[in-house]
Amino acid sequence: MGRRGSPRPNKGDGGAQNKPGSSGVVIVRVPAAYAQNVQETFHGWDSFALVNDGVVTEVTKVPDNEPHTLDAEWLPCAAEVQPGWSHADGEFTPPPAPTRDDLIAELKERIKDLQKDK
Repeated sequence: MGRRGSPRPNKGDGGAQNKPGSSGVVIVRVPAAYAQNVQETFHGWDSFALVNDGVVTEVTKVPDNEPHTLDAEWLPCAAEVQPGWSHADGEFTPPPAPTRDDLIAELKERIKDLQKDK
């Protein structure tokens, strides 16, 4: 059968720890019509950016329904802000799009690195 031990019902008395069936969580999904007394908790996310020398170095998201415990240097930002963006005069701006020459140079470097690994 491939199982170790045999499944046992959980009596809920806490006395059979580390035994099959002695602990765990059961999640049961039911139609909303049968869950009238259940309250859903909806929350969103607030985004914050860590800025060093005018450049975003890190971004984090925290639930908007919990107290924020971030240091003062974390600045509120839009969800699309990413590391590498600039911050000046209270505004976040994305880095300029790479030019064709930049992309070609990057690909040449990657080819060199791949050839070194052989």
